[in-house]
Amino acid sequence: QASVCPVTSTVIEKAAFYLEHADAIGLSEQQVQAIKAIKLEAKKAAVRQKAEMEVFHLDIKAKMADPAVKAEDLNAMVDGTAQGMSTSVKAMLAEYAKLKAVLSDEQQKNAKEVLGKRR
Repeated sequence: QASVCPVTSTVIEKAAFYLEHADAIGLSEQQVQAIKAIKLEAKKAAVRQKAEMEVFHLDIKAKMADPAVKAEDLNAMVDGTAQGMSTSVKAMLAEYAKLKAVLSDEQQKNAKEVLGKRR
């Protein structure tokens, strides 16, 4: 079972939190729309990440079933997948920064207060 990158999950969860508490945070309609767009992109990335990991699992299992399997070949597959993951994580970190930048300093404070009340 393939899982979603933890950074992607964080972006989706933070966006959902902001949207759920938009009034308490003081978000404008424009900010809400921007957050929804970021959340959508993160959800699409999650779907792609899961699919890529499932394909990797299939490929690696097939390669491992080969009687003449070589560790170098498996390592090359892992390296290629790791490079793709690195690119994906960096893209999600950029989305996270973009998400945080949607809120003003005052709204960030409001969001922390709302979060504190939930704990």
